[in-house]
Amino acid sequence: MLYRNLCLFLGYLTFFNLKNLLQACLIGLLFLTGCSTTSDVNKPYYKPFSSPVPGQVFIPSGTFSLGSSAEPDVLEQFSQSKKISVAAFFIDQTEVSNDDYREFINWVRDSIAITNFLEKKDQYMVKKKPSDPAGTLEQINWRIVGNGRTIWGKASRKRNPRLDEMFYKQDHLFNKKGDLDTRILKYSFGIFDYEEAFRNRNNLAKTQSDYTYRDTINVYPDTTVWIKDFANLANDQMLKSYFSDPAFGKYPVVGITWKQAKAYTIWKTNMLNNKTRGLSTTRKTVTVRLPSEAEWEYASRGGEDGMNYPWGNALHGEKDCLMANFKVAPGNYVADGGLFTKPVRAYKANKYGVYNTAGNVAEWTENLYTSSPQGITGDLNPRLLGVNDNARRVVKGGSWRDAAYFIRSASRTFEHQDTARSYIGFRTVMSAPVEQSIKK
Repeated sequence: MLYRNLCLFLGYLTFFNLKNLLQACLIGLLFLTGCSTTSDVNKPYYKPFSSPVPGQVFIPSGTFSLGSSAEPDVLEQFSQSKKISVAAFFIDQTEVSNDDYREFINWVRDSIAITNFLEKKDQYMVKKKPSDPAGTLEQINWRIVGNGRTIWGKASRKRNPRLDEMFYKQDHLFNKKGDLDTRILKYSFGIFDYEEAFRNRNNLAKTQSDYTYRDTINVYPDTTVWIKDFANLANDQMLKSYFSDPAFGKYPVVGITWKQAKAYTIWKTNMLNNKTRGLSTTRKTVTVRLPSEAEWEYASRGGEDGMNYPWGNALHGEKDCLMANFKVAPGNYVADGGLFTKPVRAYKANKYGVYNTAGNVAEWTENLYTSSPQGITGDLNPRLLGVNDNARRVVKGGSWRDAAYFIRSASRTFEHQDTARSYIGFRTVMSAPVEQSIKK
């Protein structure tokens, strides 16, 4: 009996080893036949990741030709192409809408009301720690403020008569009596200049504050751009309604300077971090920013390197429909279905799930403008930064008022960072963690 059991055990062990050996051979065979080159073996597995920022999509790391197109450029500034690599990041699927930007406006409005005009503001503030009442930074508790109804309701307005100081007391140039005085909507922020700090790293006499650019700006969109940008144009209805009318809530915000767009990213960063890590945290887990020119173009192409547009080279798609919102021909703004802007999810998204990077509104990028960026930047995550007040910033994507040539992914132009236009908006990005994989 003992002999029989020993034989069965040895037979099972032999079968088990043969089975494992066969599996190992099959796995090895798959590795040998699955990759045509040695380099393929080293390519990490690619899968999409979720952004902590709502409404963003993942863009994997990759290599592409910045400034390339399927046809030769007739303008010298568009004729320079350069192969570069970009690290993984997240980008807004859509341009920032009027509704999105209005959240920022309402936050600034409520902050000013609580800080400067309420009789009793303690109910809206974070309670100070009993152990350190003097050392706790005064901070608004936005979970209590919510959508602001408790501030702006009739009962609160009656208890806090000074709130009336935030509204026009008589008709103004473009406003009526009782409208919010948008001139008071100012936001203070700081931008740390890492490159300048690095250049002066051996100067021990300077501190972080010496390299921090600080500014206070009005953040309300310039609605007069609908008149200023066009001579002798009957556009007063757009001036009156585009930002204030809820019907335009899902349309891209315009009349925004680069500084206002930058302020929005700083506010968004702070709000997301407070929500994620608690009200009184100083540690940042999320940093929202404007895209570099390279990031913007890479995301716009949707993996289609060398193509004219995010979807390919033809302006028409299925059923001969135009694929974007642009000026189709001299005097023809409506053939694409829109006279001015269109909703931020109009038209088809590219392969990365990004909408309207061609046409609709042109978009601010982080980069300083130079006519030859390829010559002064590297080939890995290139960008050109600075905080000069008179700076020109790269604008990408073209708009509803531009011809097809200017809505190509390769096309680029500029605008002064303190200038707002009726055809320039923006979207935001966030860097992905370094360990996230590259495009397969």
